Amino acid sequence: MNDNDIFIVPAENLSLLLKNELQDGYIGISAAHCGLESIRQAYAESVMMRKKAFVRNKVEAQYGVFQEKIPEGLITEAAKLTEEAAKIQRVQLIGTDHTDDLEKSFHQSFMK
Repeated sequence: MNDNDIFIVPAENLSLLLKNELQDGYIGISAAHCGLESIRQAYAESVMMRKKAFVRNKVEAQYGVFQEKIPEGLITEAAKLTEEAAKIQRVQLIGTDHTDDLEKSFHQSFMK
């Protein structure tokens, strides 16, 4: 479906499937669901987890298990980097050849 292979397996067979069939690529695993009425939800969860596995360069990501940990203060610091004044300041730093300060600013945020 939508260029994705979909496997519907009993929860107890998941580890066997991962070990044998899905050893290459990025795998998104939904939470456990029962009944055909929840298949749409299971598909949405698995697609979201596959994208997270790809972005994080992990073999697999399981819904409800995979937790993103964003360091405290990172969101605030990242918001400061995107403010208009900060953008203008970076352009000025490049123009005045003070790229060390610019590199230090980006390095602090992106390394986190």
